[in-house]
Amino acid sequence: ALTQTHKIPRVPIVLVGSDFWNGMDDFIKRVVLDRYKAISPDDIDLYKIIDDDEAIVKYIASFAKNAKQKE
Repeated sequence: ALTQTHKIPRVPIVLVGSDFWNGMDDFIKRVVLDRYKAISPDDIDLYKIIDDDEAIVKYIASFAKNAKQKE
């Protein structure tokens, strides 16, 4: 919520394990976003579900590189 409202800087939020997190992701998209419109479509981009360790490292490194370029 603090990232969503820009009260704190955006940081990479990685949810590890699609088997575990895909149900929550579906609920957020189907119910919170589509049915109740309680979040904006951009809020879905605040987190990323990743399974592979190397992909997690690449995602965080890319995030850090992009953040540094914006400074």
